[in-house]
Amino acid sequence: MDWLLDTPLLEVVAAIAGLVWSALRVYSKLDEWTSEKTQRALLSLEAGVATIYESYVRDIKKARADGKLTKEEREEARRKAVNEGIRIGWMLGIDVAKTLGADLLPMFVDKIAQRRKEGNA
Repeated sequence: MDWLLDTPLLEVVAAIAGLVWSALRVYSKLDEWTSEKTQRALLSLEAGVATIYESYVRDIKKARADGKLTKEEREEARRKAVNEGIRIGWMLGIDVAKTLGADLLPMFVDKIAQRRKEGNA
């Protein structure tokens, strides 16, 4: 059994175990940081939706008897909300498009707007 303690194999095993443990700790911190970053990006988009609702959508709805936006106005509001969310994220040091995926931002904005609508109903 003494030969086991005298061989470099034990040192190699200990080094590998140490590397695995360190990698797991780094991964855990990375996951925590990524989750926080994602939450901040979503909050930026929520703020963008709220801002555009206050500055664009509400006025259009008030001016209409049925209180509805046209398809073009909804698309414009979505585009403005995405841009505003990106701008707010940029001010917070978050690349919203990169964090959430640029292609998915309109979908996120639609979900946020729907949630706001259901909360006000």
